[in-house]
Amino acid sequence: MMDWMISLLALPERFRSDGTGGGVLQDSASSSVLHAVPAARERAGGLAVLERLVAYVG
Repeated sequence: MMDWMISLLALPERFRSDGTGGGVLQDSASSSVLHAVPAARERAGGLAVLERLVAYVG
């Protein structure tokens, strides 16, 4: 479904589920932040670095 939507919207191929984008489209800025913050934490080192991280979101 996501790959079909990417084709329909003429988005770049990197947004496809088999590309580097992972096949994720968000419906709002709020849900984007809700997913981006834990993803950034995981990229920084997961729960092991949780005590050192500070995040400001609005």
